[in-house]
Amino acid sequence: MTRIGENEESQIVPKISGDNDLVSMGRYEAEETESHMSILRYSAQRRRATTKRLDRAIGKRYLARADIAVFFPSVYTHAIPWAIHTKEIAKRRRRDKCLYGNVLDERSRNMQRGETLGIPIGPATSYILSELLLNPVDAALRDEYTFMRFIDDYSCYCGSRKEADAFIGALEDQLAEYGLQLNASKTNITRLPATTADPWIIQLRTLLDGFNLSQSSTLGTLFDLAINLQAKWPKGNVVKYAARALARHSTTDDLRHRCARHILEIAFHYPSVMPILARLVQDDSSVVRADELERLLEKQSEQRAPTDAMCWTLFAWRKQTSGTATLPSDLVNAVIGTDDCMAIASLWAIDQGEVDVIDFVRTKLAGSTDEKYDRFWLLVHEVGDKAPETKSYRERTGLQLLADIGVSFIDRAAFTGKDDDEPI
Repeated sequence: MTRIGENEESQIVPKISGDNDLVSMGRYEAEETESHMSILRYSAQRRRATTKRLDRAIGKRYLARADIAVFFPSVYTHAIPWAIHTKEIAKRRRRDKCLYGNVLDERSRNMQRGETLGIPIGPATSYILSELLLNPVDAALRDEYTFMRFIDDYSCYCGSRKEADAFIGALEDQLAEYGLQLNASKTNITRLPATTADPWIIQLRTLLDGFNLSQSSTLGTLFDLAINLQAKWPKGNVVKYAARALARHSTTDDLRHRCARHILEIAFHYPSVMPILARLVQDDSSVVRADELERLLEKQSEQRAPTDAMCWTLFAWRKQTSGTATLPSDLVNAVIGTDDCMAIASLWAIDQGEVDVIDFVRTKLAGSTDEKYDRFWLLVHEVGDKAPETKSYRERTGLQLLADIGVSFIDRAAFTGKDDDEPI
């Protein structure tokens, strides 16, 4: 941890807790306290991060930004010991388990069924591995360039365009040593000073400050403007940003209801707004009707909407009905028909279509390859012994061990008040 904890260029810092046996990774601006690192309050983190950027930008004329292409899926696990011990030593001693890089390589492959390409996206273990892998890249560039890195995103402050071009080239060369490449579409050089926010954010903030939301037409006008800006900035989360801001500024019952109506109207086209609608429904179930959410869910299932959008719609439906309604069987079957693990698991979480979900696990997954079971591991784990056909897989993968000690990843009682051991 010392190696990556002392990397001044990285904005990801390890937090060691317990008896030095637990490590979490986050965007921390950390300070040393005795034998471990403690997280500063968020406001202090932001101030330090801003100060660090400003310090690097002073006197510079260009900003070079670069992003590693499909970073986690493209990590070559054998490159982990290369980064830790140097390629020469790691190759010469590739079977030596005394090199902890080789141990990490092997265990990384074990998480991917022996595959050497890719590490899981999300777990803190992957952040630790990525920091170990990119640490020598940063070290090779440190003396010549002024830069910062957040996971796989590099920002380098340069005195000239020539220096910025040179940084991109040097970064490409260093990454190639470990089998990594830059994403050309996200690699660019801009002249400083540059705005700290995208133009559409600045425009929306200005509009929000200048409009009176109490006027009946204002909400609709602002949503229309957001949709128009989204078309101009397709890679930005314009509509989601506007929806969140407008929901936050809707301080009366009437405004919240009208805001929810507008969000519901665009939710199918802009799925990222569903968490905002779900929060409005959670605070006041009358802002939308159950049948409206059911129609939205039907369209989402037909069009294979993003997973999180369907999950949020099911959550909102549950909150709107206060657990007193039953989701129509055709909708249950439509969700199951998407073959979307998380959407089906959401049915399980809100206690809808339980028999159908169990039947899906018992029959449609029965006899599947481990690779297909892997796609549905969460559902297989939660259904557990109600689908005895999956027991062999659960025992091989350790899921049964988790079940035996009471580990569950879905708190059904939080949604339903029902104990999972009750009979169907």
